[in-house]
Amino acid sequence: MRLFIALNLPTELRACIATDVLAPLRAQLPNVRWVDKETLHITLAFLGERSEAEAREAHTVVHEMAATQELFKVSLTGLGVFPSPARPRVVWLGLTDSAPVHALYRVFKRKRARLGVLAEERRAYHPHVTLGRVPPYAGGEARDILVPALAKLEFEAPVTFRSLDLMSSELTPKGARYTVLLAAPLTSV
Repeated sequence: MRLFIALNLPTELRACIATDVLAPLRAQLPNVRWVDKETLHITLAFLGERSEAEAREAHTVVHEMAATQELFKVSLTGLGVFPSPARPRVVWLGLTDSAPVHALYRVFKRKRARLGVLAEERRAYHPHVTLGRVPPYAGGEARDILVPALAKLEFEAPVTFRSLDLMSSELTPKGARYTVLLAAPLTSV
């Protein structure tokens, strides 16, 4: 099974992002593959295809990681694209006050060998919520419409994370379907 570790957004916040951010962007750029509001999250680490034994170890590691982190609050704000405005491929919503997310990522890096993730990520970790993916055939249109549209949209919302989640990802013709396998509570203050 394909696994990843995530910080899932609360239902009310996902609905707000869908209304205030995704709906206006969808109207302007129907060729972008916008994510379903139910799948909005911050990926901490992608583990890839794992065996049942590796999935059991991932449960243990995610519990251990959650035990090292207190509940925390960040603000979701700022819209952008990866890799660059000239070649947009991923549309994202950023966050401020990301120190707790980076702290969890450092814990993951110390435990990644136990999870069978041996290679270091080549890119710097940039926590974000993926909003959409720009297919190659829509690149020019996306560049010309998307970047100015993102500059006009303003969105800011606080979010308190209460758990670190182990997720499975099933690829379907309609897109990825995510299932929470474990919601490991973060420690209370």
